[in-house]
Amino acid sequence: MNSPLVDTHVHVWDPRLMRYPWLDRVPTLDRTVLPGSIDRDAAATAMIFVQAGCRPEQAVTEVRWVAGLDWPELSGIVADVRLDAADLHERVDELVPEPLVVGVRHTFQELPPNAFTTTAHSAGLNVVAAHGLVFDATVRADQLAELATLHASAPSAVLVVDHLGNPPVHAGWQSADADAWRSGMRAVAHEPNAYVKVSGVSYSEKARPFIHEALDAFGFSRAMLGSDFPVTVTGERRWEQVADTFSPTAECVEALRWRTANTVYGVQPRPGRNPE
Repeated sequence: MNSPLVDTHVHVWDPRLMRYPWLDRVPTLDRTVLPGSIDRDAAATAMIFVQAGCRPEQAVTEVRWVAGLDWPELSGIVADVRLDAADLHERVDELVPEPLVVGVRHTFQELPPNAFTTTAHSAGLNVVAAHGLVFDATVRADQLAELATLHASAPSAVLVVDHLGNPPVHAGWQSADADAWRSGMRAVAHEPNAYVKVSGVSYSEKARPFIHEALDAFGFSRAMLGSDFPVTVTGERRWEQVADTFSPTAECVEALRWRTANTVYGVQPRPGRNPE
């Protein structure tokens, strides 16, 4: 398809310049990843960088480094912010003037149960919303109910669930884990300001019912695509093919490929590539 395509979830990093503790556990990814190495077979017309797990005190450094890279498709940056940080106001105030910053992310998936339904996290989410920033949330499947509770405490926040809420594809569609994931996704989708990224899964037949369920829960107008480059191995079909595979109408294809991303992140159309 030759219509515009926004890749809403791309990572780059350079361990020579910043510290990424998680790379110590993933030696296959412990290397420099720059825009020149991004898989461009999808022909994405715009890309959104999502913070790559550097140390929290390096968040602004990461934003400025990414903004200065030779990256023609770069259209937005989702920066690293801890919602419960004591200096949250100062951190957000540093990020807001950066012209490419469209949102922030707090990675919850390594936290224990019931760790982020706190007053501090709720207050932090309201601060993010007040500054007009989108909040990306990366959670485990068993944390989705908590995420719904957090969002209900700050319903004006625009929240994006990364990677389909990490569905338990390995456990199978009929598993108890899948039941819990379905319930959690429906709870998150209940808030009209909640969106979902179809990203971060290997696009196999086992993943198909989970993708269908997420799209049914949120609707195509609240769903978007992301490659999760270079972390996710795409599987039996490429990430950008999800739009054609799962969409019943041309309007749904457009929503997944670029319209939702434009709505959520304010990604600006590029002359000659995106429609007016």
